[in-house]
Amino acid sequence: MARHYKKYAKRNKHKRRLKNKAAMQQSKLKFMLSQARKQVVNLSHRKLTDDEYLVLSRGLKFIPSPSVKRAKQDLLHDFDELARKMRCRYLYHGNLDEIHPFRVKSGHTPPLTCNTLENYLFNTKHELSSMQIRKFRNNLSLSQRSGISSLLNDESLIIKKADKSNNVVILDKVNYLLEGDRQLNTQHYTKLENFDLKALRCNINTYVKGMYTKGVIDYSTFNYLNNGNQIDYGPGRFEEIKDLLELANNHHPFLKFTLEFSSKEIIFLDVNIFKGTRFSNENILDVKTHFKPTNAFL
Repeated sequence: MARHYKKYAKRNKHKRRLKNKAAMQQSKLKFMLSQARKQVVNLSHRKLTDDEYLVLSRGLKFIPSPSVKRAKQDLLHDFDELARKMRCRYLYHGNLDEIHPFRVKSGHTPPLTCNTLENYLFNTKHELSSMQIRKFRNNLSLSQRSGISSLLNDESLIIKKADKSNNVVILDKVNYLLEGDRQLNTQHYTKLENFDLKALRCNINTYVKGMYTKGVIDYSTFNYLNNGNQIDYGPGRFEEIKDLLELANNHHPFLKFTLEFSSKEIIFLDVNIFKGTRFSNENILDVKTHFKPTNAFL
């Protein structure tokens, strides 16, 4: 009888331990969630889940555990870059020329060097390729990783760090772009009429060439400014307006907005989206639109 009593007592004791452990975990999760809701400010239309709150409360610099699927390939790729730099160091170690601050990187891949260095690189790469990659503990749960993917795929949100604190702020992209457009239309900014980006680039290149001809800058600086750093830049606000119109089309079922532009003229609508009387009843945003002059955009 005593043995059965001890058996039941141990079983009940084990059950109490599991129950207390689950209660402690639930209490800890509840406390972490309450702290996360204080650190995340949601100003968007989306209702965040508990896992999304917990992930965002870790901060925008938090790094999830990386995947080990391509760990060996990435390691070998980095080792090839290390081997290239070691060969360059061996071949050009006696060159004491000062590196020009505007030097364009060539990405030179040197030939094979001495046998000692090549044997070391070969043996090291062989050991790295035969190394077994061990799995490590994941710092996020599966539900939290799915929350990250859901936030990443939601193009209607903008997630930023607050200016005056470490809180994370979530905004609607439509409201964010409209607020930026409103601030650009104040007296603090001036619109550029008939702005020609290609003509500006040609003028800059002509001025740089004149400086090189007069001997003000050397060839490396001229090559960097004239060719090495030339990218086909364009007015970046075109894509923002396109995203704005796409979001407006998704929010409003009756009106469809389009944007057409060329190198000479721009045709677009100025859109004002707000929550009116229909939003509380039918969950539909009200939209006010009007045309702007062609040159008013830039």
